[in-house]
Amino acid sequence: MTSAQEKRTMKKLSRGELEERYMSVLDENVFLKKHTRNQEERIKKLAAKMLRLSQDAKKTQLAPGESGGLALHDTEEAKRRILVLEQQKGQLVARMKAMKHQLG
Repeated sequence: MTSAQEKRTMKKLSRGELEERYMSVLDENVFLKKHTRNQEERIKKLAAKMLRLSQDAKKTQLAPGESGGLALHDTEEAKRRILVLEQQKGQLVARMKAMKHQLG
C-alpha cells in the first residue's frame, strides 16, 4: 500500500476504529518487546551453558600418552552438545534480529 492509499484508508476510518487499531498495534509491540527480552535472556543462558560445557570438555581432555575411553567418549559427547547449543543459539539470534526488524 502506498502512502497516499494509506492516508485515504485512514480518513475513511472512524476515530474509534483508529484508536482500536492503535491499541492493537501497541499491544503487539509490547508483546514483541517482551518476547525479544525473553529470547535475549535465553540466548545468554545458552551461551553461558555452552561456555561451561566447553570448559568442562577442555578439563576432561586426555593428556598425551594417557588412555581412557570413557573420558574420550564424554569429550565427544560434549562436543556434539556444544554444536547443538551453537545451532540453537544461531537460530535464536536470527529470530531475535527478525523481531527487532519488525519492531524497528
